[in-house]
Amino acid sequence: MMKAILMIKSMSLSARRELLLSVRQKYLSVNWTNKGKILDGFVAATGYERKYSIQLLNNRKPPVEPPKHRSSQKYDEQVRQALIFVWRTANQICSKRLVPFIPQLVKAMEEHGHLRLPEMFESTYSK
Repeated sequence: MMKAILMIKSMSLSARRELLLSVRQKYLSVNWTNKGKILDGFVAATGYERKYSIQLLNNRKPPVEPPKHRSSQKYDEQVRQALIFVWRTANQICSKRLVPFIPQLVKAMEEHGHLRLPEMFESTYSK
């Protein structure tokens, strides 16, 4: 059991997908008794449950690749630092609660001299 757990941690998701693709063709083409042997090896290598492994090996559709998130930068460094400052001033509340109050907080902080942003950034935080 401990060996299987160690194998799971050392085998990445991409490696398990590659193994699935290479084993699936052989699994689909052999008879029932040999399928059990192939399945045993696949379960031991990946650490997947037996029934889940059967579903994967019998499924003829390729596994769905998760969408890759693009990390586009929305704000420049000055606005980012101002947002962090406003967030810390608001006791680091969650963004869901912070967003509605950003315009008021920024305005109040600018009026009291705690924050200075150029006029061009006013449209960024007033949305």
